[in-house]
Amino acid sequence: MLKKCIQSANKDCIIIIQPSYPLYDAKYYPKEVEKLKNYTTENGIAYLNHWENWPPGDSEDLLSYLNEDETAPSPRGQKAWADYLTKVFVAK
Repeated sequence: MLKKCIQSANKDCIIIIQPSYPLYDAKYYPKEVEKLKNYTTENGIAYLNHWENWPPGDSEDLLSYLNEDETAPSPRGQKAWADYLTKVFVAK
């Protein structure tokens, strides 16, 4: 429904969805992100899986990619995310 609404305003637009940053040792959030990924697949929406550039969610290494209170990516996490987006959007 959202896709139709957006594309009715601009038929040439492309919809791209990506999750927020991964959370350390999260139980439910990864399941919700998987549902989001499935939704995009089922509805022909591009999905950017930048999580592949981050350590696994259950790895303490992920903590160095998050700020101290885990409310945002640290500079290292920002770089991981930006590197993924650069790989996707910038031609070499």
